[in-house]
Amino acid sequence: MEKNMKQGNCSTLDNLSHVVRDQAATKLDVVMSTKKVAIHPKPIQLSEQFSGFRKMELLLEDGRTIEAKVDRVAQDQIASFCGKGFVSYARHLADNGKFDLLADNFNSWLHTPDTARENRMFRLIKTPYSVCDYTLRSMKSDMYLRLDNEFVLDTLRPVLDEFPELEVQSLNAGDHSLHAKFTSPQLRGEVEIGDIVEAGVRLWNNEIGLAFLWIQAYLGRLACTNGAVMADLLEGIKRMHRGPQLGVGILPQYYDDPATYTPLDIESLQSDMRSSIRRCLDQVSFDKMVAKLQDTASKETKLTRFSSPLIEKPEFPALTLVEKDFGSLTKTVKSSIHQHFVSDGNHTQWGFANAITRTANDQQSYETATRLEEIGGKVLAFTPRDWRRYQNAEFKKAA
Repeated sequence: MEKNMKQGNCSTLDNLSHVVRDQAATKLDVVMSTKKVAIHPKPIQLSEQFSGFRKMELLLEDGRTIEAKVDRVAQDQIASFCGKGFVSYARHLADNGKFDLLADNFNSWLHTPDTARENRMFRLIKTPYSVCDYTLRSMKSDMYLRLDNEFVLDTLRPVLDEFPELEVQSLNAGDHSLHAKFTSPQLRGEVEIGDIVEAGVRLWNNEIGLAFLWIQAYLGRLACTNGAVMADLLEGIKRMHRGPQLGVGILPQYYDDPATYTPLDIESLQSDMRSSIRRCLDQVSFDKMVAKLQDTASKETKLTRFSSPLIEKPEFPALTLVEKDFGSLTKTVKSSIHQHFVSDGNHTQWGFANAITRTANDQQSYETATRLEEIGGKVLAFTPRDWRRYQNAEFKKAA
């Protein structure tokens, strides 16, 4: 099938392996007391993209000092460590240039920690910029279980060999996340006449604590070659990044010392992966999913309030509810969803979900595209009662 769904930065699993191996060579993980960390008040101005990042110093047990710039995710995690509700306050200080105050707050809390939480794992990567040797990408508990992309991919590949029917649809190795999406041409169903879908599998991993390790059901649609994450309709597996307490010091990396990298039972993880993939490719489960999707394409699910002569390029009520339920969307994304929904002519629940997942193909960001595929899948999983809320929603009255 033609691959028009949002493509990642890798075309084959071998290519993906090379990318994550190169990324792995830049990693440094160290467990240490927060008392030995100092945040500098002045931001590092490397470029418009990196402006506003803070600089920190980490004093290692052997007396060495590592300088690192603090990225936005790590800043939020440090702020969360400082106290409940501190994340928004820290962002406010940074956005308004109050870096001295921000550094004072951070250093005060880091240097007087709760003893039980004193040791943290600092996840760093080498940076190509000369201002600092490293970038701090995450600050996590010393019980954070590292399931990094290179480990996950090496663990998954032997399992995938047992499912030769799977075809790669999309592979992406981002700075922190790994995505792999596959479909099976052997397992197809028809939602509407000529509208064919394929069963599939999606793997997602995040290295900095923003998500679990997931294997979930995926759906490929041949008509527009877009896809949807169907986690709400078919249970997959998830593994938390939580393990035994780590000792203080620099931690071994997977390619340097696989035996001591993680205490996880690899055979057990592979067994879970294998079972999850089988569930995603089970004929009976897939037939039930297709039956559910056929219901979303019935005329009873049609939306009628999606355009208004009184509003230019309206944000129609169902789209407003999507933002309320699943988080904000950019104006460009909303405009694209509206355009695809209107032009496709299918105004059912099925058509609305496909307008969302079709918009994923228009995105430059792979993460944004995947988020839209997830939202589309959630819309398809709505119960009739959930969907009636969307059907009954009305345009906001002009102020």
